[in-house]
Amino acid sequence: MRSFKKMTAVVMAVATLATSMVPFSADALYYNENSKFTYDLAVESESDDMIKVTFYTTYNPGTAAISMALKYDEKNLECVKSDMDIFYHSETLNGMNTNARNGMAIAAAATISGEDYFEPISFSYYFKIKDDDKKRTYDFSACVYQYISNSENIRFGSNISNVPVVPDETTKTVEKDIYTRKIGDVIPDGSINMSDVTELLGIVSFLNACTGEFEYPIVETISLNNMLTMDRTYTLQSGTTGRYRDRLKNSLYANNVPFAEIADCDQNGKIEQADGQLLITYYAQVAAGQNPESLINTELSKVVYADITM
Repeated sequence: MRSFKKMTAVVMAVATLATSMVPFSADALYYNENSKFTYDLAVESESDDMIKVTFYTTYNPGTAAISMALKYDEKNLECVKSDMDIFYHSETLNGMNTNARNGMAIAAAATISGEDYFEPISFSYYFKIKDDDKKRTYDFSACVYQYISNSENIRFGSNISNVPVVPDETTKTVEKDIYTRKIGDVIPDGSINMSDVTELLGIVSFLNACTGEFEYPIVETISLNNMLTMDRTYTLQSGTTGRYRDRLKNSLYANNVPFAEIADCDQNGKIEQADGQLLITYYAQVAAGQNPESLINTELSKVVYADITM
């Protein structure tokens, strides 16, 4: 039986410089296999003792209401806060709560209009590790237990107390690891050259041409990493569509982990034309035999929870 999506996070004591989310394989609805609704779970490290777990849709055929339960290890983790996608929040009546006694976090939302909502949906919970020295693995299980879709003509649901806690058959093991790239080495070949400059300027032009509403501007590395992690689609001003992951797969990754920060040459949290200017200036100085003081060509490390399931 499949109703809960389960994953295991293995935490190692390492320093945190930056973080990213790593997605798991999408899961369908157990309670109605005819639904096209699919979701996923992602984990990121907020700090050495804080884990963020995000439930997000990978395909939303249109939902008028949804309730999600996230089971966690309450003996070793403390849920300290929660949030949800700001656009979904504005369109719904919603609530997010946790029960520390049984380790259950609940998110419920229904559209104010009663009509289906077709955009991506996400709920996030933040867990503080009570004692990192004693516990190394943490289990999370997610389940959609109530669901209303007018477009699919599907409606099911029950009180959470009546939902059987049955782990998903697919288990994911996640290990905390450090990934390193050099700032400015946009095409990861170990050197800074004009290919990096042209690639960076191409990325800037691409991001500036992206349309749509974003929780954060798409030129911000936090927003771009999220788009890459959740494999979101883009639409350009010209009408061209595609996936961020396909467009940037040869540049802004480290071992399949989104790493937009390496194109942010001044490390101000944004990828802009100014970064291209810094990069070409650095390249020219080095070509002239100078040794410029710069963040460019310095190593940048980030901590991620990487899927190591065999």
